[in-house]
Amino acid sequence: MDLIIKNGILVDGTGNPWIKSDVGVQGEKIVRIGDLYRVQAEKVIDAKGFVVSPGFFDIHAHTDYQVLSYPSAKSRIAQGITTDVSGNCGFSVGPYGKKWQIDWWVANKPKDEKGENIWVALWPEAEKILEDELGIKHSWRTVGEYLSLVEKHGVGVNYCQLVGHHVLRAAVMGDVIPKPNAEELEEMKNLLDSAMQEGAFGVSCGFDIKHDVEMSEFIELGKVVAKYDGIFSNHIRSLDDDVIPAVREALEIAEKTQVRTTIAHLLVSGKPNWGKAGTAINMIEEARLNGLEIYLDQIPFKMGEGNFFIPSLERFLPDWVCKGGSKELVERLKDPEIRVKVKNEMEQGLTNKIFTAERYPLKIQPKKTLWEEMLTITFCGENKIYAGRTIAEISRMMGVDPYDAILNLLILEGSNVKASRFGVCDDDLVRIMRYQHTMFGSDGGILEAIKRPGISHPRQYGTFPRVLGMYVRERKVLTLEDAIRRMTSLPAQFLRLKDRGLLREGMYADITVFDPKKIIDNSSVTEQPSRYAEGIEYVIVNGKMAIEKGEYTGSLAGKVLRHKVEV
Repeated sequence: MDLIIKNGILVDGTGNPWIKSDVGVQGEKIVRIGDLYRVQAEKVIDAKGFVVSPGFFDIHAHTDYQVLSYPSAKSRIAQGITTDVSGNCGFSVGPYGKKWQIDWWVANKPKDEKGENIWVALWPEAEKILEDELGIKHSWRTVGEYLSLVEKHGVGVNYCQLVGHHVLRAAVMGDVIPKPNAEELEEMKNLLDSAMQEGAFGVSCGFDIKHDVEMSEFIELGKVVAKYDGIFSNHIRSLDDDVIPAVREALEIAEKTQVRTTIAHLLVSGKPNWGKAGTAINMIEEARLNGLEIYLDQIPFKMGEGNFFIPSLERFLPDWVCKGGSKELVERLKDPEIRVKVKNEMEQGLTNKIFTAERYPLKIQPKKTLWEEMLTITFCGENKIYAGRTIAEISRMMGVDPYDAILNLLILEGSNVKASRFGVCDDDLVRIMRYQHTMFGSDGGILEAIKRPGISHPRQYGTFPRVLGMYVRERKVLTLEDAIRRMTSLPAQFLRLKDRGLLREGMYADITVFDPKKIIDNSSVTEQPSRYAEGIEYVIVNGKMAIEKGEYTGSLAGKVLRHKVEV
């Protein structure tokens, strides 16, 4: 036998109580579970005092492209993840159609030798950014071609691909904002159909972009996915004031298409909306009782922004005062007349196009709760006294109103001050976490792959250890067995992966071994945001060691997983 893990506390992924048992691995598969005391193996792990579980699934990841530039995926492996599901929130690596994927994001559109437009990528990873920041030369058009390229390069985790709704629109229309006509929608459906045949697991959407989209469009795309028994990852229209109508819409799409659905990183943001999580879950449970296969995925943090990096505080200012960079901004804010004008615009509500995208302006509403209870300074350069405090707290410390507090911080630090919203209440977070059909997702990527500096959200490095350390061991929100189920067999069931997600003979040997007394996330957005988690002792991917005695090996034993088409 190649490997035996002995003396461990075996949590098999079903939710059943743990047992004491050994696990034997030969090649890529688990071949024996039981007492292996007399069996010889090339390598033996003594897991006494450690939990032995299936490897974790990140059901909501954004590792698209990054698995090519940093295939060993250390920040994923180091938190026990063995399988990533990427292409979420409407963004993905393809497919590419006849139009520009995102022509407004690349000022100088490259041409081929014939002077015609060449294919570029959607989202910040456009052609130039792919090469400059990730070191990737774009060479694929279809999802199948991309998956084959990942296989050729090798990958540290198992990789599953969804198709983004934004990508489909951009491929057909060269834009994601306006709605397609009947002919364009049919072309989108054909591209999605091809991607499903090439191994995509389903489709995703992202309503954080305020595009012109009707439910009927998603019903048509949902029908394509349902034909292949695929999934729909639905980033609903609202996670704050209109969260209940948004959940209702997602359930209606599921009902009319019968597509298997997860409501992406469900949360309820903003104090006026606290308590709505219970209503949303009751609606979902009723839909399940009526035969709809609905799941949730959750980020186990109260902090909002920061998918890759925490944004700067300037985004809460008018466009005109931010032009010219940090130094010019600071000088303008020192001018009393300009300062009064800026405050007036902030109080009335403003649109900032500089620190988002020109086509996706950020509308800042003059809600008092934004400043007083939600917006928190997550990084503040030399003035660390303000890090981790809300704007309301800082305004009291400075003896000024919240708007002046923001302007004062920018004068002190310029662009070197970051802020995010902590708009989720603990009761709602726990209520969603305890729902039996909730899975977990980091909503993150492989930050080692990205060259530009920035302050990252701690979920990038510690989503799964946070659940096991804070919510299982410390707060006892979940039992150990149920938490593991949500990280392993539940997402495997959702994806229809029949040979992963459980510790069973014949299953692939994706195994995470951790110390239940020590496991915890170590990242903090105010201090050392890129620290790896603690307590992960061994991670095995397809029978190969990726973490050994807490040390990263750099193994590329992951596989590209393709959805099996059964029409």
